[in-house]
Amino acid sequence: MEDEVNIQEQLIDFKKDIDAINIGAVKGSDIPESEDTTNIDVKDSPKPDSSKVEPNIILPSSEPPNNQKHKSDSNAGKSCMDQSRPPCKKAKILRLERKKEKLMKKGLILEEKVPEPPKSIEQFIEEIPNEVKGKLKLRLVPTSEPSIIFDRTKDAEFELYKKYQIMVHDDPPEKCSMKGFTRFLVTSPLKPENVPEGPGYGSFHQQYWIDGKLIAVGVIDILPRCVSSVYFFYDPDYRSLTLGTYGALREVYFTRSLQKTLPELNSYYMGFYIHSCQKMRYKGRLTPSYLLCPETYQWFPIEKCIKLLDRSKYARLAENIDAVDENLPNERDVMHMKVVYKYRFMLFKDLKKISDQTDLFRKIGQMVGKKCANTIVFFIR
Repeated sequence: MEDEVNIQEQLIDFKKDIDAINIGAVKGSDIPESEDTTNIDVKDSPKPDSSKVEPNIILPSSEPPNNQKHKSDSNAGKSCMDQSRPPCKKAKILRLERKKEKLMKKGLILEEKVPEPPKSIEQFIEEIPNEVKGKLKLRLVPTSEPSIIFDRTKDAEFELYKKYQIMVHDDPPEKCSMKGFTRFLVTSPLKPENVPEGPGYGSFHQQYWIDGKLIAVGVIDILPRCVSSVYFFYDPDYRSLTLGTYGALREVYFTRSLQKTLPELNSYYMGFYIHSCQKMRYKGRLTPSYLLCPETYQWFPIEKCIKLLDRSKYARLAENIDAVDENLPNERDVMHMKVVYKYRFMLFKDLKKISDQTDLFRKIGQMVGKKCANTIVFFIR
């Protein structure tokens, strides 16, 4: 019985010593440094500029300190300077190793802690404590067409938008008007379309409410192949909650839930990414993420684009210099673009005879691409 108690005490002491070493490693205590003394979290920290950061190399001094120049070398000194010998271990580590050997001889094995796997977005969103779930409410309000539901909260949204623009983006109060808010975030060219499952396609405002107070709004478009994030604004009083990042995770979660019934809806589009804008850097932290090349219109992993954007604000992301936009319309595609002019349906080649807007339509064709140019009908008053 006493042996079992002693064994348990040794186990407890051993675990305590292990914890002490772990804490010491974090605080930079007496754990011997390895040759690689740099530990950088790639996800959160930018890569250091090799031209500015000097390598952290620890070399043994070949010359003794001034106050020891005339002292004879001892055996201990020679052993420390002898590079052929293994590095000396700290007494604490040796003590732990001896304890471990004793436990193993008695048939006991100290179990190592297995790191927990990272949580999925579903776990992160759904494992919110019940007391918080009761306070936070999300409402999806359609805005493609005027509705009574949106009209009830339009004033609350505008006041929140105005507060956000003034305090976060330093907009002057006179610049924030109901007309500008409506034009920017409410009026939509998308027509609503019902689908058997889900909210349907069109423009929506995803409202975040806590205890009956509107604290954030995500403006999104639900399209057949993706959910597009148009804008997100929140109450600056809740800035500490990092609502921008939480809103993005919520929209990814929403996209994945829609994909269960709409398999083709498989992407979450976060809009523009300006690398020099610190407020947009959170977009690049979601993985896997892709950026669109402005010249070839091909998607590339953001990890491969960061170095290019660090060197220049504008960058061609495609490495192949011969790559071109395969969806670029030719002259025939432009001439066959469909137009309704003065309530008459015609092709652009017919409109060309009676209109001087030739260059305008060529630019439109290049911007929308060959596929869209063959399917869109342009209405001209």
